[in-house]
Amino acid sequence: MASAVLPDGRVVMIGGEYNLALSNDEVWSNLGEIYDPLAGAWTCLSAPSGWNQLGDAMSIVQPNVTFLLGNALGSSVATLNLSANQPTWTVINPTGKSADNGGYNNEEGWTLLPNGNVLTLENWNSLDTTETPAVQYSPSTQSWTTAGTAPDPLLLISKGNTQYFEVGPAVLRPDGTVLATGATGFNDIYNTTTGAWSHGPTLPTLSENVSCNNVN
Repeated sequence: MASAVLPDGRVVMIGGEYNLALSNDEVWSNLGEIYDPLAGAWTCLSAPSGWNQLGDAMSIVQPNVTFLLGNALGSSVATLNLSANQPTWTVINPTGKSADNGGYNNEEGWTLLPNGNVLTLENWNSLDTTETPAVQYSPSTQSWTTAGTAPDPLLLISKGNTQYFEVGPAVLRPDGTVLATGATGFNDIYNTTTGAWSHGPTLPTLSENVSCNNVN
């Protein structure tokens, strides 16, 4: 689910990959809501036109306070206009994303950089088995450009017979670097001033078998 607290205090949320009420089934919902804490009220939020499935879409609040949403099953993004009585979306089709596997945004995380751009690791790049290419989105040019390459394979593509395409969060730190945590035990660091990547400390990977006994 994509969600954010807006500068005016309202909370926006949209999408959802699973519905626990349906036995943990994947639903890829595109339903949305906006919560106003002052009014204590919820209002419905429709998805961008044609975005029939959102699932675990990514989002961020840009420096111009605009809510930016990614299309999980495509490469497009959308901005939300909340100034009108009825919220409206503007869909953007930026260039510059890897064409591998359709250039999907799915499973990628977004990190707001000091220059106002949005950093993401490319989860659908053919090079992900050995390293992890990165790109950054510029709201002014509405395009993705390269942000170098993280030197380690941060993406857990598959394990056993199951495909995951999972990666950990990437967090902007006070010193201006981004710690990009992998789903493989590797972690890399992006310097937002120089645009250079470096190896970070690795994390231990754990394997555990758990058995649960239900007690009535």
